[in-house]
Amino acid sequence: MIQAQSNPLRLPYQAPGIHKVSARAMDMAGNYTENVTQIKVESIEAPKITVCPETFIAGEEVLHIEGTALPNHTIISFFKSDEKLVKSWEVFSSEIGEWSFEEDGLFQSGIYKISARAENKKGAISNSSEECQVKVILSGLSLGPWIISYKTLIWIFIIILILILILIFYLFWKTKRTRKLVEKETQDLKQKFYKEYKELEEDIGRELEILRKLKAGKEITEEEKKREAELLKNLADVKEVLEKELKDIEKELE
Repeated sequence: MIQAQSNPLRLPYQAPGIHKVSARAMDMAGNYTENVTQIKVESIEAPKITVCPETFIAGEEVLHIEGTALPNHTIISFFKSDEKLVKSWEVFSSEIGEWSFEEDGLFQSGIYKISARAENKKGAISNSSEECQVKVILSGLSLGPWIISYKTLIWIFIIILILILILIFYLFWKTKRTRKLVEKETQDLKQKFYKEYKELEEDIGRELEILRKLKAGKEITEEEKKREAELLKNLADVKEVLEKELKDIEKELE
């Protein structure tokens, strides 16, 4: 008869509750026997939530949760919506068993449930605490997966408004500067025109005076009188056209 030998097996820490454990013995021929039993894993003391707001305005307020637990334990808090985990936090309980955390993040509007579990240094965990219910009111705008608070939106609008004002100021300054440059160039052109016109008028006058002296004592023919009149008229027409164009430019600048 072969005497059975003891070979204890240390299981890792399990979550609280009833767990099935099966053991199978097999010989060299492949024959085996199996035994199934149940073990009950006791929970360490569960934490308690003592402070939990009924309403939380996301984007304006800070969510403050606090409670009690065994001293120097890790406290894991769960933030759920429709049984889906949204976020979790880990904090440590103090030497007198107090714990708390704060959250200023943004969440979708809705009803959320908060619960907590404790874990000791060996890895043993507790049952969940009693849940507290929080109604979240979103103070912002939801854009798909992104949530933007109204305060952030206001700052965005202010920045955009400032950029628009800077752009308007720049365009106004550039237009005013361009206008001054055009006015200056118009004045320079006007002065240059009158100077050139005056010199042309003087040149034509001298040429006509020379012709008159050459014709002194001689009768000026009708053809010569006609050419002289046309020359003076063309000179006057040039002056009239250029003055009109300069006036049109000045009107556009007004």
